Amino acid sequence: MKIGEGGFGTVYRALLPGGQVVAIKRAKKAGEQGRSPVLILSINESNHQRKPAIAYASRGYIAAAIDSRYHGEHASSMTTYRDALISSWKQGDTMPFIFDMVWDLIKLADYLTQREDIDPSKIGITGESLGGWNLEEQN
Repeated sequence: MKIGEGGFGTVYRALLPGGQVVAIKRAKKAGEQGRSPVLILSINESNHQRKPAIAYASRGYIAAAIDSRYHGEHASSMTTYRDALISSWKQGDTMPFIFDMVWDLIKLADYLTQREDIDPSKIGITGESLGGWNLEEQN
């Protein structure tokens, strides 16, 4: 079912076999749309990234959502984040996983600037909760 359309393509609502509802954006070819702006979403949990990603994609942005280290798909268990905090405290490190996440964001930006469908002068980033910490570390 079509739920939106913009200068960069059409957004459809789809239902996966497991019952999960997703948005799929069918982008126009690069020659038809030029280079697109990107918004990187650095939000604490994957399930909170979906609505903002869909909203920005429906307005012509490419939305790139990234999980913080030890969260979402980066977590191997429910205690991964807690275990990282305890390990950091015991070793006297100053939350190295935060800096690892900043590194992940830098590498994502490097990747995006190399793509022909991305306008490298129009890459934005926003975050909340732990994702907001990552933004502060980059400044």
